[in-house]
Amino acid sequence: EENAKLSANIKLLQDEVVQLSCRPIKGHGEPDFVLSSPVQQSPKLNERASPMTGHSPMNGHSPVNGHSPTASSPGHVTTEQALVVQQSLVKVLEENKARLLADLHATGAERDRLRRELDDVTKKHEELSGHAYE
Repeated sequence: EENAKLSANIKLLQDEVVQLSCRPIKGHGEPDFVLSSPVQQSPKLNERASPMTGHSPMNGHSPVNGHSPTASSPGHVTTEQALVVQQSLVKVLEENKARLLADLHATGAERDRLRRELDDVTKKHEELSGHAYE
């Protein structure tokens, strides 16, 4: 049950990384990456944008009210900032993976120890009771 929860958390983190790493938008006057939110994009733009990648249409218009965004606009980040975020996410995922592997190893070791203990108790019981258990 706990492994299922951990697997679900890993899947969610992987999905977040994929979503964050698949948002490049390049064009004149636009930053290398745009972290878009529903507030920043008009419904008209969302209809014309490619549904798979979220890229803005190739007509020279930017996603924010026809104005060319600057790196300081809310929600917009530079390539360098996006790389820092991506590297941070990768580091967190690697740390989580290491922790999960350690937990898995510890759980396996505990299971093995309990199995040996059960075998020992079963043997002692067989000796005392005079018949074997399968």
